Amino acid sequence: MPMQSRWPPMDYAALAAMMAALAYPVRLEMLQALRTPHTLRDLRVIPMRGEGGGSTTSAARQTVTRHLRKLIDARLVRVDRTGEGQRYVLDSQRLWAFTQEVLRLAVLHAGAPGGHNATGTVQGPHHTRHDAVQGPHVVLVHGVREGRRYPLDGEGPWSVGRRPGAHVPLDYDPFASLDHAVLAHDDQWTIEDAGSKNGTGVNWLMAAPHEPVPLQAGDILIVGRSLLCFRDR
Repeated sequence: MPMQSRWPPMDYAALAAMMAALAYPVRLEMLQALRTPHTLRDLRVIPMRGEGGGSTTSAARQTVTRHLRKLIDARLVRVDRTGEGQRYVLDSQRLWAFTQEVLRLAVLHAGAPGGHNATGTVQGPHHTRHDAVQGPHVVLVHGVREGRRYPLDGEGPWSVGRRPGAHVPLDYDPFASLDHAVLAHDDQWTIEDAGSKNGTGVNWLMAAPHEPVPLQAGDILIVGRSLLCFRDR
């Protein structure tokens, strides 16, 4: 029986409209400010910053209102009415949903065919389909090849990073280093940051460089912006 996609059809028109609403730097600055509620009077943004520093004067109230209205129309900003007037705040749920739809444009799920990737990096020999893994492995749970499982065969150690031929290749992730981390097994399973630029985390706690961190089944590994789940069988 053929596998069916776990995702509903993508609404390209809605996605394009959202991108258009965000196509102004001043609106992105406003969204950052509106992570906490603001009144219109308190909302100050500096438009059109140039490479040399640009303007340092807050945008005129009419300009702020115009951009704010566009964000409200796109349902990225919510209006809360209180006894003291109106407050504007980021609709984080709506923005999160948008970012996930954008991510879907890049994601190749485990059942999808492989092929040459846009970076030109040669895929390593350990790309294994989700139905062919026996024994210890890691599963990519957040990244371009979500659901892909990488077996930890042999005696190790096993490399993680963007370098061609890595045991766990993350060539699509610009936040991962070429030689980012190393998985190893002696008396226990460990992961060790290899001196990466952005660090390696286990269960959202960042590890010290070159210090092995013990692993247990189900641990989440943070490498760049990718997330991997360690399985010991």
